[in-house]
Amino acid sequence: MRIPDTAAAAASKTSVAAGRREAAPTELVCLALALAVVVLAIRIASIW
Repeated sequence: MRIPDTAAAAASKTSVAAGRREAAPTELVCLALALAVVVLAIRIASIW
């Protein structure tokens, strides 16, 4: 039995949205680390 196209499209959109939601904490951690590196570089440059 075939899945109708609209059901298949809805299922794929849901899985993409779920994957995006799972990646959000990782992106937030990477952004925080990048910001910390920038702040550290500015503090080192201001001492010189």
